[in-house]
Amino acid sequence: MKHYFLFLIAWLSLSLSVARAQLAFTGRVTDAAGKPLEFATAALYDTDSAFFKGSVTDATGTFQFDRVSPGRYTLEVRLIGFQTVRKPVDLRASEPDLGTITLAETGVGLSEVTVTAARPNITNRNGVLTTTVVGSVLADEHTLTDLLGKIPGIISDQGGISVFGGGSPIYYIDNRRVRSGTELSMLDVKNIRKVELLTNAGAKYGADVTAVIKIYTLHRATGLSVEAGANGSLSERFSHGEHASIGYKTKRLNLSAYYGYSDYRNRSHQFSIQGIEADTARQYTTDSHQLPYSREHDYSLSADWEIRSGHTIGAQLIGSRTDAGVTSDDHNIVIRGGVITEEFDSPSDMQHGGTDLQLNVFYNADWSKRFSTSINADYVSSRDKKFQTVRELMARDTALTDSKLLANYDIYATELTADWNLSDALSLSLGAEYSRINGSGQHFIYAGRLPESHYRSTEDKAAGYAELALNLERWAFSAGLRYERVARNHTDLVDASESLSDTDVQLFPSASASYADDHFNTSLTLSTKTDRPALSYLGSRTYYQSRFVYQKGNPLLKPSTSYNLEWAFGWQWLNLRAGYTRTNNYISSLFVDDPALPDAIISTWQNFPKAEFWQASIDLRHAFGPWSPSLSAGVVKPQLQGVYLGEAVDYNEPGYYVQTNHYLRLPLGMTFNLDFYYNSGGNQGIYRFDPYWSLGAGLRKSFLSDRLDVKLSASDLFHTLDYYERARINRFSFYQNEYYAQWDVSLSLIYRFNQQQLKYGGRSAAAKEKNRL
Repeated sequence: MKHYFLFLIAWLSLSLSVARAQLAFTGRVTDAAGKPLEFATAALYDTDSAFFKGSVTDATGTFQFDRVSPGRYTLEVRLIGFQTVRKPVDLRASEPDLGTITLAETGVGLSEVTVTAARPNITNRNGVLTTTVVGSVLADEHTLTDLLGKIPGIISDQGGISVFGGGSPIYYIDNRRVRSGTELSMLDVKNIRKVELLTNAGAKYGADVTAVIKIYTLHRATGLSVEAGANGSLSERFSHGEHASIGYKTKRLNLSAYYGYSDYRNRSHQFSIQGIEADTARQYTTDSHQLPYSREHDYSLSADWEIRSGHTIGAQLIGSRTDAGVTSDDHNIVIRGGVITEEFDSPSDMQHGGTDLQLNVFYNADWSKRFSTSINADYVSSRDKKFQTVRELMARDTALTDSKLLANYDIYATELTADWNLSDALSLSLGAEYSRINGSGQHFIYAGRLPESHYRSTEDKAAGYAELALNLERWAFSAGLRYERVARNHTDLVDASESLSDTDVQLFPSASASYADDHFNTSLTLSTKTDRPALSYLGSRTYYQSRFVYQKGNPLLKPSTSYNLEWAFGWQWLNLRAGYTRTNNYISSLFVDDPALPDAIISTWQNFPKAEFWQASIDLRHAFGPWSPSLSAGVVKPQLQGVYLGEAVDYNEPGYYVQTNHYLRLPLGMTFNLDFYYNSGGNQGIYRFDPYWSLGAGLRKSFLSDRLDVKLSASDLFHTLDYYERARINRFSFYQNEYYAQWDVSLSLIYRFNQQQLKYGGRSAAAKEKNRL
């Protein structure tokens, strides 16, 4: 706690400065005939020609710059199809109205316009890192995944999105929680106004949520909209995907439908060495060549209707069906006391079929300009089945393991939230949540040595929160408290000793403070979080590799609790972050014994008493004419301890990453990007990874007046994403090399007609529970 106070004192010393009055300045943009122009971008540049503030005009052509100190600036107003206006302005407290700016048409079509976009404006207030997209180079990205990978603090690794120090994020679109990736894939990058990143989220976002990505869109016109896209990628095998969406929007009615199909096929290789130090040292080596595949259908239907001004009801249905599997040819070697005692092949086949269905209904109400409520109710159905066959072809005989796993889950959830602006500066958010999970699993063994397992489980969660926020001209403060009560029952229908029943009741406080002026911004946030085990970790799921190696769940896992402290600082093109996390009951995978199978190595999950993490990151970006480079880097220093062969071992190897992105605007409206990523590895739990890196490039161009967007890209150009990891725990040693052929060359086409953001107004009450499936 002493370190916390020293940290706080240092932060306050950095933040204090002489305050100057900050005001709001407005202006209006019209064409030569006096007609208001919507979606024009207005930007303020300081005396050093650095981007300072940005805004977008509304339906009346009005733009506004908030919290600006009087002084001399350069105002720039631009809109595709019109000539850009750039002029010096002297902002005075006595004249907050900038007047009307008239734009003249260029007389050319969209395809003939060359737009020189600025670097994105990045600010930090109350622990929220905000990146302006509209009017910047980021608005030219092809997909949402491409865009998010360029946001400070967000790491895009071969299509996957994670937040540095925060893991996998949850998403919001216009303050509404996203239920599935389907909604994200429907977003048009050109329709995104800004992206907010919270790496130490407060009470209203959930006790098990650390990182939040909030996307805010522009409001497009009413009418019919259509989007269709297709992509094909060539790696070791060919993969492809297609999607289409259609929407219709009026002043009060919003309808949309989406369908997507993906067919993924590739080739991978794993080589592992796993050892047991017992009375005789044993070592199991497996060389595995795999052919994975996955075919997935996704669909959604949504409708919402404004029944009267400020009151909206709606419903959304989201579904998916997955057929996946992997065919594997494994070669195994068993070594005892340094001598090869067995050598055999073990071909295997695993097939996975799953269906997910989610229904959401909602009612949003704005009762006044200061008070609003939202009610959401969800039902989620998840049906999962896996079939696995392993044949171990030994010299003396053939051992067959044939199994089927059925896992069914139903989630019922409801959520009530209320937001009350007590004054222009003070706001209060309240919420209450309830969810219930009913689950069951059956693991049938038709042949082989594994025991069958059958279980039933329930989990009831009741939660509530309150969060108070104060926003002043330069300072902002927030404080929140969240209450959660989780009752869990797990009944093992085969072995009663594995059954459990427990109740967890916790309070999760959070707080933040920030300061921002014309030159820099800084914030300090504190939060308490929990990490509840994924349901697959708790169940009887078993993955059988051979008679010597398999994996199973642990129903005795407990939730972990984390205490987080984070400081952030921003100045023009520089952003810094530093943080500390202590986690009690830290969850990690490891290797244990099974008394019934003394020769086997069992991979499972277990709680460690505690783990600590120190982390820091830096982001720099600037624009040099047509070239817009950026550099991000971060480091994490873990502190975790275990036991190997009766002696304490540390898993403290730090890991850092460096990511650079380069945009280059070419003639004919083309954009070239070059992306480099390096990761030093380090410890992730008990596993220590070796360094790895990748280089990717892309070329993008729009046609048909920006309706057709085409991108040719190449990932992992030098095939360097080759992962090596090792671990030592209890009496087991582990080494593994994984190569997933993540390189590819791909072509993607997206056609958009009258694309607008067809926003569904509901939010998922069951999203957190669904993610745990």
